[in-house]
Amino acid sequence: MKTRIRIMAVLLFLCICIGLIAGAGPAVDAAEQVQVKSEQIWGDTKKNITYLEGNVQLTQGQTLITTEEAEVDQDKKVAFFKADLILTHPDVTITAHQLEYNFKKQTGTFSDDVVLSRNEVQDKQGKIIKDAFTLRAAKLYFESDTKNFIAQSEGEVEHKDFTGTANTIEYNDKKQELLFKGNAKLRRPGGEEITGAVIVVNTQNNNLSVPNKVKLVNQDVIVSAEQLAYDYKQKHGSFKEHVVLKRTETKDVNGKVTKEPFTLVTEGLYFESESKNFSTSSRATVENKDFNGSAVQINYNDALQQLKFMKDARLKRPKGETVSGDLISIDIKDKSFTVNSHVAVEFKVDAEPDQPVKGDRR
Repeated sequence: MKTRIRIMAVLLFLCICIGLIAGAGPAVDAAEQVQVKSEQIWGDTKKNITYLEGNVQLTQGQTLITTEEAEVDQDKKVAFFKADLILTHPDVTITAHQLEYNFKKQTGTFSDDVVLSRNEVQDKQGKIIKDAFTLRAAKLYFESDTKNFIAQSEGEVEHKDFTGTANTIEYNDKKQELLFKGNAKLRRPGGEEITGAVIVVNTQNNNLSVPNKVKLVNQDVIVSAEQLAYDYKQKHGSFKEHVVLKRTETKDVNGKVTKEPFTLVTEGLYFESESKNFSTSSRATVENKDFNGSAVQINYNDALQQLKFMKDARLKRPKGETVSGDLISIDIKDKSFTVNSHVAVEFKVDAEPDQPVKGDRR
């Protein structure tokens, strides 16, 4: 009984001490006060360090940290957790093996097998206003008051619409923006991959952007460009600057070619991931084994394997035949084309070889 009273007295004293952890002077805000519960407590009065063991709970405002062992440095206002721990905060749960938490700044550095779960948030009408996702990383810096974080050492984010990896991942909760930096890669459920040095994802608007050097790998299609703005819900995006699209060859189970390859080069491209249809927004060229074509605008329907060259359209065949017009439609599957309005055709006529004159004995 005496032991229990002594422990409770120490607990009460500790709560009062840590309640001042925000600093002496002005009155401490209730949200900054820290409450501690533990089965065993002892301290080093010289170093001003308190040791906690057994069902440890530290609460500050809406933040709760639970573990089995912890140390609290009263001078630095910092707690050290070296056993498995869980931090819970409204809409966020973090687990890790180690944590250094600053009560004054309300920030924590987690390490060793860190998992952060961002819960889905709905408004009063049940509408989703913040998407759920899970982050895994070796190291994580987290701000309790803003819910912002920075993950390092090859982090990974799992979202229902994508899985993203990068050397560093930053998150702004107010903007609902994920920033993937360094070897950034996003994988879509259908297998599509988007890579770049930096990828910015806004989970509120369902879009992503790659500001510099992007590559999209879709089934049978590869697109590279300088920039990309992409809607991952609608599954379409716009590429800009030095755009190169490669439609790879497709074969059936018997090895028969069902779709021929071609390469498109342009400065602006609208691309639909699901249908593989596209439309250019600036002059473009297409290279195929049977023709080279160019126009101010080129549209493609992948299901029909049909290319439409519009405005100042030109088509050149391997033997030198040139066709021009306002609209040229090419059926790649049937190897046919039609030209509408202002049609012009040019082709070379080789001269017949000299015929020997009758009686000429040369």
